Amino acid sequence: MNLNNQQNLTAFFSTYSTRRLKKGEVIYKQGEEVKYVGMIKSGYMRAFFENKAGDELTLPVLNPLFYVTLISTVLEKPTAYTLQAMTNTEVWLAPEAEFFEFFKKDLNLHMEVMKTILWGFSDLTVNMARIMSGDAYERVATTLDFIFHYYSQTEGGKKELDLPLPHRLIGSMTGLSRETVTLQILKMTKKGIVSTKNRRIKLMSEEKLQAATGR
Repeated sequence: MNLNNQQNLTAFFSTYSTRRLKKGEVIYKQGEEVKYVGMIKSGYMRAFFENKAGDELTLPVLNPLFYVTLISTVLEKPTAYTLQAMTNTEVWLAPEAEFFEFFKKDLNLHMEVMKTILWGFSDLTVNMARIMSGDAYERVATTLDFIFHYYSQTEGGKKELDLPLPHRLIGSMTGLSRETVTLQILKMTKKGIVSTKNRRIKLMSEEKLQAATGR
């Protein structure tokens, strides 16, 4: 989304009071009716689906609030995901009627949001297919490649994430156990692809990581 439209969205949402969520707090549960469209002011969230066996599948997306709540309100369907704060997080929540009154007045914003949703859906589904079709090493590599592409910051010429990424969480993004994820991360560390400290992952070689995805 271009900067101007992002600023317009932020200006609209910032007219509403800030809601603060503690790490681990849930704002919407899977199957719950959604009456607000939300936007993250600061922090990170995850969106996960829980199957009948109680297993969690987390989308490799760290800012899902706006798109998940928007889709649910447009379709008038309960959310398919539980939305949980991964860090201490601040959000804005706008009543759906007020959001759509604002939204329909700006055709350019409307079209760009739809384009962003379609682009994101396409990119996400392709990456999910790659994640689930690879072996354990390729699954972890593909997931990290996706997350670093969208959410990393560059420090000292290296990409890194400004939040911890526990192996259990990567496991729920890949369908692997925590122990299996740990083994794959150790392999990547030995190959000079990533480095880890305090559950934070730094990308040491983007070229090697992309090669590890098996694409």
